[in-house]
Order: sequence, then C-alpha cells, then structure tokens
Amino acid sequence: MKYIIALCILCLYASCAEQIKIKEKTFIRGIYDLSEKEVPTKLALLDNNLFHYYTSQDSVDVHVYGDYSIKDNEVRLYPEKELLQPYILFAGNNEELNDSIVFDYTSSKNRSEKLFFKVDDEWVTNPVYTDSLEDVFLKHKKSGVKSIAINLMSKQEGETAVFNTLEMYSGVIPEGYNNFLLSYNYHYDIRKRVAQQRFQLKGTSIIFKEKERIQDPISEKDKKILTKFINEGGGLFSDITEVLSYDFQEIKLYKEESKIKFRLLKNGEVREETALKTLQ
Repeated sequence: MKYIIALCILCLYASCAEQIKIKEKTFIRGIYDLSEKEVPTKLALLDNNLFHYYTSQDSVDVHVYGDYSIKDNEVRLYPEKELLQPYILFAGNNEELNDSIVFDYTSSKNRSEKLFFKVDDEWVTNPVYTDSLEDVFLKHKKSGVKSIAINLMSKQEGETAVFNTLEMYSGVIPEGYNNFLLSYNYHYDIRKRVAQQRFQLKGTSIIFKEKERIQDPISEKDKKILTKFINEGGGLFSDITEVLSYDFQEIKLYKEESKIKFRLLKNGEVREETALKTLQ
C-alpha cells in the first residue's frame, strides 16, 4: 500500500513538473523588441520551440531561424545548421566543359583566404591568395566527380607551406555535375553571434543587454506566416539561385570532425596529412 501511495505521489510530481514545463514554454511565446541604437531587431518565439530572429544592418535584412530551448532559466537559440555555414555549394552541368570541372567562388568580404577542394581523392587549391570580394575561377582536369570536400577556412603555419583546417565540409555530387558555384554567406558572422546569445527569463519578459524586453502577443496570422517561412527554409540564398541556370541545385554539405593539415608542395600539388572523418 505504501508503495502504491509513493508511486502515485511520484507520478503527481512528474505530472506537475511537465505542466510547469509546458506552461513555461507557452508563457514566453510572443514577440520581443530587441532594437538598439536605430537598429531594428525582433525575436519571435513560436509554437513547437521554433524561433525567428530579424535584424536590419546597413539597410540589409538578416533572418535567423531554427529551434530554441529553455535551460537554467535562459532562452537558448539553435539556428538551422545551414545558416551557420560560411559558404553554400551549388552544382550544375556544363556540357561545354571537356573532361574538366570548374569551381567559381567569391572570397569573403573580411579576409584573404586560400581554399582547398578535395575532388574524390585528390586535393586542389587556388594558386594564389584571394583578396576580399575577389572572384576566383579554378579549373581542374577531371572527367567526373562523385564526392567533394571543401576546406572553407584554413590557417597557414607562419611562413611555411603547411595549412591547418579551421572548418571543413563534404558532400555527395549527383552524376554528371561538373560546374560548381561556392557562394559566401555574407551574414555568416551575424548569424553566429545570434547563436551565441542567451536571454534571461523574467516573468513574461526576457533580459537582453541588461534591459528588460516586454513580451508582445503574436497574432495567429503572423504565427502562420513565420512558421511557414521557417519550414520552407526562409528563402535562404534565393538571390543567388534566381540568377543560376535551371540545372543548378544546392549540394547538402556535412561538417567534418577531423582537423586536417595540408602541405602545399612546390609543384602546386596538395598533400593531406590527416584522414577525413565525417560528422553527420
């Protein structure tokens, strides 16, 4: 009998805890104005633990979206992984290319860089460093490609010919694709900062930059619009895909766990000194 009573009490506690948890999540749903110094910024917390973060910087609209959770009385944001990639890869078929593949990309706006591409089992790289916003065209003799790995961020060891990986991604290429466009995510840095933000809960408000931000209700109409926007990918990089020919498609990239070290030989060849290990 005592066992049954104790079990009932435990079930009651679990039920109450679940109700409090559900109530807490429901309680904070709404829109919060995070604007600072004439920079309009808003955070919407939606059903199903979805969030949408909007800001406008230098007259450019930036959208960040994904899931959120509540931990230690804080709201934590987890943007879609694709939003946190420095580059997005598109692939297409160019019948005019004769047993060759082409990489076309624009270097990032705030750094000179050297990218390494792994075409199946062979690494290639741009011959010289690129300056900010410089368009790079790299042609490589190869009749077909099954997989590609891209060292998106690398750091040279002093004045040596050795480069260390900072961020690496890989993907599977559909048969026949030989023309690749690597598009820089110009809002990459802003989106990474959003992912690192924490919002302290205070009743129906949140604390952002030491200021209390009051919750505004969100209408069912706006909720549906934002939820649809998130579920459909937010039109990410639509400005790029609209100018591409119809046979281009985005290639799903997976972040690599390994930190590869490269050695650039005098003849221009690239030697990999550590093996790849994919982190799904």
